[in-house]
Amino acid sequence: MDFGKVESQNSRPPDYSLWVGKADYVEKPQQAIWDAVAAAHSQVDSVLRVEKELTLAFPEDQKYSYEERNGLTVRVYSREFTEAYAIALNGQVQRQMKKSIKMIADFWYTAWINAGQPDLSILAEEALEEEKLERNPKVKTRTHDKLGKSER
Repeated sequence: MDFGKVESQNSRPPDYSLWVGKADYVEKPQQAIWDAVAAAHSQVDSVLRVEKELTLAFPEDQKYSYEERNGLTVRVYSREFTEAYAIALNGQVQRQMKKSIKMIADFWYTAWINAGQPDLSILAEEALEEEKLERNPKVKTRTHDKLGKSER
């Protein structure tokens, strides 16, 4: 693969369109899970090969960058490397995301069918009570904008 060409295209990876359509009933859920695991695993060698080839094409100082996360400076893949990697994978990430989304929808639909197709509209009428969690002082937490500040 010519990664020099990928870099010079100055193209960005596409925004992911994750619409997968209607859910289907899964006759054999366990088999479907293992088929998905096998299919994803079969892509490992090509994903790692592309990463290795792209790493050789990128100077070390351009492969990584640094950013702040939770008050810490961490080394991350650079935007340029990440975009080149996504382009080199030729839509593989989007395809896998869509497969995952479809599989989850199929399992929810299958569970609903197997449960006798209960009326779910009553869930919208009931106020669901939020679960109360006990704080474990040994576990470090971080602030969530929506929930307010957490204790450390």
